[in-house]
Amino acid sequence: DALIMAGDVFDTPHPPHDALEVYYNFLERMGAIGKKVFVIAGNHDSGRFLQAPHSFLKSKGINVVGRFPENNKFNSSDYVFNLEKDNKLWSIHLLPFFRSHEVLDYVQKSELISSDEFPRMVLEKPEQLIELGIVDVLKSFIESEPKKDISSRILVSHHLFGGFSLAGSEQSVSISGLDGLPTSLWGLPYQDLALGHIHQTQRLREQNPRAIYPGSPIRFRFNEKREKKVSILSWSEETPNQEYLEIPEFRPVISINVTQENIKETLIKELSDIKVPNDLSGLLEIKLKASGAIAGLADDIRLMLNELETQWELLSLHIEGQNSKLDDKDKAHAHLITNFSGEQTNMEELFRLFYKKRFPDKSTPPEQLIKDFKSLILELEGS
Repeated sequence: DALIMAGDVFDTPHPPHDALEVYYNFLERMGAIGKKVFVIAGNHDSGRFLQAPHSFLKSKGINVVGRFPENNKFNSSDYVFNLEKDNKLWSIHLLPFFRSHEVLDYVQKSELISSDEFPRMVLEKPEQLIELGIVDVLKSFIESEPKKDISSRILVSHHLFGGFSLAGSEQSVSISGLDGLPTSLWGLPYQDLALGHIHQTQRLREQNPRAIYPGSPIRFRFNEKREKKVSILSWSEETPNQEYLEIPEFRPVISINVTQENIKETLIKELSDIKVPNDLSGLLEIKLKASGAIAGLADDIRLMLNELETQWELLSLHIEGQNSKLDDKDKAHAHLITNFSGEQTNMEELFRLFYKKRFPDKSTPPEQLIKDFKSLILELEGS
């Protein structure tokens, strides 16, 4: 009867034209077969961009919400939608990805706290203001519903909830002062939470409200081994039911361990029987244990892959066992490459190494240059 897309429709705020064409053609087909669609913006999307054609799409049963309300004068019908069938009424509430400053602006503009108290609370207890703003929005959602018995109330959101488990490929999101939103949602009467952002399929909570991350429909890293799934909610009489529908893999993502001696034999054995059901190439990661000097290995592997029936794209090549072949001067810095963490101390050491390579006649970079470099790193971390 309806499809819910809980954010990250695209992987970028400015999707290419061919991706937009796929998206709008899909929505048109859903409208043509009479299925309602509910879409919210995720942290990868531009909420304004997604919501721009909202008025046009709404007439076709397609409801897109991209932005957190600006203040408590917002029109609830832009966020709350009802689905009626067999004398039952489902209320679907759409809460798109939001940033802390949007909720704080909402609290201030809605005058939920005095103008004298607000600056102090922002500095000392921002988490209380965040909770105050979100609860006020959700209560407005509930109060706007028709005065009928609601069979089920579903909140669709895109953020961090409860005891989630990251897959590792998610883009970082945060809420000021809060590790994540509680799955209990402060006791508000929701039966189901349909959640986006986390790429790994998982159930956070079984009792009311039931909270589910169906996960991303495709893999974003080679270590994402779990199957990708759609979450199906259905009701038989008064009993709700939830199950997963596995998404067929349309593009294999494979990681293979090989040695320098058996690389061709292993690639043929592991990849020959894997079929790709379309024109897309498979994505391949190779971890190779080296026993001697290697030159032009990536090109050699690509030539081997060209001999296979299925097309493979070598995205990642990790070579182990070559550190012993580094000269003494480079050995001391090898840990910067193999254990690079992005921490500022590590970054500074790497910068000093780069400077020495770039200007071999100078022993150390000027102190002012180091200070400028550190300030840039801090600026990037805070952006």
